[in-house]
Amino acid sequence: MRLLRLSVLCAIIPLLISSRGAYRDQRIKDRETVKRQYSSDLERKEEILRRIQSFINDVNRRLGKHSKTRIVNPVNPDYIENAKETEHYHTSERIPSREFVYVNAEGVLRVEDNAHSTAIGRLRSGERVELLGRSKDLDSVDGFRDYWYMIKNRQRYEGWIFGRYVQKNRPKGKGEQDTGNQAAGRFQIPVLGKKTSGYGYRIDPITKRRLSFHSGIDIAAPTGTPVMACADGIVEIARYMRNGYGNLIVIRHERELSSYYGHLSKIQVRRGDRVRRGTPVGRVGATGRATGPHLHFEVRRGETALNPDAFIR
Repeated sequence: MRLLRLSVLCAIIPLLISSRGAYRDQRIKDRETVKRQYSSDLERKEEILRRIQSFINDVNRRLGKHSKTRIVNPVNPDYIENAKETEHYHTSERIPSREFVYVNAEGVLRVEDNAHSTAIGRLRSGERVELLGRSKDLDSVDGFRDYWYMIKNRQRYEGWIFGRYVQKNRPKGKGEQDTGNQAAGRFQIPVLGKKTSGYGYRIDPITKRRLSFHSGIDIAAPTGTPVMACADGIVEIARYMRNGYGNLIVIRHERELSSYYGHLSKIQVRRGDRVRRGTPVGRVGATGRATGPHLHFEVRRGETALNPDAFIR
């Protein structure tokens, strides 16, 4: 019996020694894995903190040294686990689609919606930018009245640019990018009434779509109010259009400019007619996509819609 016990112990002892060695090796391996993971977590945490601080510094720089508003780090570093870029929205309203416009001449990007605020960069002519919002009120810059638009470019810089320097369509050439000082003030107001909607982005009165581009101005007046030609020219279109304009007149002028008169109740000219400035061409109405009687008035150079306020005296 003693011999049997001795033989069993001799067989078990090497197994115990081997097991203890494997356990020790596994513990060492696990400690090294945890150490590497902890080091990796610290590196990610430091990188997140660097990115947050870089963003804060960039915002404060754009606010300017004299701004009373300063951004500080709102995050407790002890609770940071991971971070990633996201475009999640939390709202019960329908999310508007992203809108893009083009810079039609070199424009200055500013911190606030006025020409006196700090400039944070320049935008290239023809540059595609994302539209983020519009100022509440019109502003006057260099004799032109327009809104300011908040935009974001490819470098992800955000700021304000005066409305004269952005347009919906891609610029095709220098001649199409500049409304021109010679053109400003050369058209007469086509109808006597109240301006109810300006050129640029707005909430569409029919679809309620946000940031819908409005390619002209709306002037409200009673149905039947005379509509005048804004300048000398030749009638190119004088008929009903199914694309929303309703009864539409288009007059071609010099310098490749055209004027559009939409939603008319009556058309009083024909295609090919030569008209003089101030000639009655139609009557105010609400044909096409319209919520009430008004004149939709546009000025275009080629296919590019320009701000009519820059042309009306």
